[in-house]
Amino acid sequence: MTRLNDTALEAELKKARETQEEIVDSAVPGLAVRVGRGPAATWSLVLRVRGEGGVSRRCFERKGRRYRLSLGRYPAMSLAAARARAYEFLARASAGESRVIALERAAAGGLTVEALAKRFLTDYARSKNLRSIRKYEQAIATHILPRLGEVSVDALDREQIRSLIRQVRVPRPRLDTKRGRAHGGIEAARRALGVLRLMVGWAIDERLVNREDNPASRMERHLPKKRKADRVLSIDKVRAVWRAADSGFAFDNHARLMLLTGCRAGELARARWPWVDFESRAPEYSGVRTARRTAGAGSGGDSRE
Repeated sequence: MTRLNDTALEAELKKARETQEEIVDSAVPGLAVRVGRGPAATWSLVLRVRGEGGVSRRCFERKGRRYRLSLGRYPAMSLAAARARAYEFLARASAGESRVIALERAAAGGLTVEALAKRFLTDYARSKNLRSIRKYEQAIATHILPRLGEVSVDALDREQIRSLIRQVRVPRPRLDTKRGRAHGGIEAARRALGVLRLMVGWAIDERLVNREDNPASRMERHLPKKRKADRVLSIDKVRAVWRAADSGFAFDNHARLMLLTGCRAGELARARWPWVDFESRAPEYSGVRTARRTAGAGSGGDSRE
């Protein structure tokens, strides 16, 4: 038996095989990776639960029969993640705290990320008619399912999510070069993480999985802080908007005021005359207040608006 590493695993996956083989990891008792004819590989753990074999004459709890658990697929589940999961199951089995049925369900059974994604989109996103559903679908199809689709939601851990973030944040060219944009990037990783966190949280709330913790929570710390973008129009764009406002449409003055003051459209729409400082006005606009009030009184409108 040898201690496995990523280089050795990748080399084993490249070998041609006629039958399935099992490569044992000497670092963790009972842990092995099963490699078949194709490039797929599955983590396997053999264990026995203390106490299932009854009690000896000297009152020692005997371990029961051997059980084999499927932990996940490689490389979706990394070597480090498989070892961590195996140690967790071995510790629980040694303490006799969990039944094997529960271990099997948590390790390989239950809802996969792919199955959860389908239910999430159908029962949550589409039923609520969310405007962001296209972004959800894109993040799931492009980034989440190719890397975590076959992983059990109950077995999903933070190391797998860290790996997802690391891979998605690196931009890669699209197969369709006509679109001229790349897959991935920091914002794509941020969106994929947010969608995954929402999916797992929804599954926990709906009691679709056994776990109560969300492994995607507080993982934003692995990404740079999001900076607020400042949108500043160039002089040419300001000139174009100003000229367009000269065409006589209903909100021409409104558009000019936004350019001159930097206020948002809603802020100007809710503005009142007392908010305007007429004492500091330029001399050439001294008749603006009187003319405005006269026009408002003549039309029966509210002179404050």
